[in-house]
Amino acid sequence: MSEQPQATTWTWPDLDELPPSVEADFVPVALHRVVGTAADVQRVADGVASNPEVTVQAGELVAQAHDEADDIRQRVREEEVARARKAVNAALRETVAEQVTAFEQAREVLLTEVRESFAARLEEIESRSVMLVTAMTEKVIGRKLDLDDTIVLDVVRASLSEAADA
Repeated sequence: MSEQPQATTWTWPDLDELPPSVEADFVPVALHRVVGTAADVQRVADGVASNPEVTVQAGELVAQAHDEADDIRQRVREEEVARARKAVNAALRETVAEQVTAFEQAREVLLTEVRESFAARLEEIESRSVMLVTAMTEKVIGRKLDLDDTIVLDVVRASLSEAADA
C-alpha cells in the first residue's frame, strides 16, 4: 500500500512573516507559503501527470475557460460596437445640427440680399419708368411738364403692381 499524502491546510501567506530560509529550494515566498516546498510542488505535479482523469478534467477546464474568454470577448466587442455607434450617432447629430444652423444663417443672408437687391432694382425701374412716362407725355402734348414726379411715380407704382398681380 502506498502512503496517502496528508491533507494540507491552505492559507493565505502572512506578509509580516519572514520568508523561508535560504537553504529551502527556491520557490517564491507567497507560493512557498501556500503550496509548500519545491518537493511538495513536484510531488503534486507528478501525481497530476500520472492521473489521466485529472488531465481530462484540466483539458475540460481549459476548454471551458477558452469558451468563457470567447464569450467575454464577444460581449466586450458588442459593447464597444454599441458605444462606438452611440458616439458616431451623437457626432452625426451634432454635425447635422451645425450644418442646419449654418444653412439657416446662409439662407437668411441670401434672403436679405435678395430683398435688398429686389428693392434697389424696383426703385431703379420706377425711376426710369417715371422718366419714360414724363418724356412720352411731353412728346404727346408737345411741351415741357412742370409736374411733381410723385404723381407720375404713384401712377407707375400702381401700373407695376397691377402687372405683378397679373
